[in-house]
Amino acid sequence: MLPAAERRDGGAAGSGLCLRERPVDVQRARVDEQLLFEHTAQFINKTGRDDGIRVEAGVLAGPRAGVSYALIVCFDDLSIMHRLRAHEAFRTLGVELMEYVY
Repeated sequence: MLPAAERRDGGAAGSGLCLRERPVDVQRARVDEQLLFEHTAQFINKTGRDDGIRVEAGVLAGPRAGVSYALIVCFDDLSIMHRLRAHEAFRTLGVELMEYVY
């Protein structure tokens, strides 16, 4: 039972807030717990970078599966467009990983 605050308006001395017990909807609590589990992931990663290189390795665990991964992207660091292509590689991997573990 979860307590809930309730206001008493009787006007008598000592009236004010009191606690009353309210029944818990067990079925809803189970559904909420299942939704929380379905949207929970464990993620550990390490990133690194240097001129013209980006690196990431990690572990991702979701409700359907777990996976370890590593990605090394080498690129000519000539312009922002070259960097954006490297970032796009990481985004693509991220989407694929999320689809796999969920």
